[in-house]
Amino acid sequence: MKALFKIVVLFMSVNLLAQAREEPVLTDREPGFYEVIDYDSQKTGLKDLKLSPNAGISTKEISSVKKHKNELDLYVIDIVLTEAGAKKFKKLTRKNIAKPIAIVLNGKLISAPLVINPIPDGKVQISGNFTEAEIDEIISLAKNNGTSDLSK
Repeated sequence: MKALFKIVVLFMSVNLLAQAREEPVLTDREPGFYEVIDYDSQKTGLKDLKLSPNAGISTKEISSVKKHKNELDLYVIDIVLTEAGAKKFKKLTRKNIAKPIAIVLNGKLISAPLVINPIPDGKVQISGNFTEAEIDEIISLAKNNGTSDLSK
């Protein structure tokens, strides 16, 4: 089942919009947000994307992450980046207008939303047809530096 998944800045302007939701793809990349290299808009599946060697934003640059229900009664994730992370994310999103930013957690590429506008303040909201359990798992991974290994 595919569901629309999008990331929006908290001031309600859409800045990133994901493709149809897919099953995560295994990757050897560290947790974080990645630039997509040699993006081909005709190949939008997660398995088709080539990620930059290093994360543009690490999960260590997440200041806070929490969930709530929006006006449509859907669970959403609010992410606030650190000051350094917000500056990097602004540059990353400005550089990648009309291209995806890949999100890696726990050894899996989980999403690659398209950048619509730069995100200047490091405040991001992820929404979609997530179950509460899926939201809780994503939040737990984000709070544990993107991994299920609690020793990190």
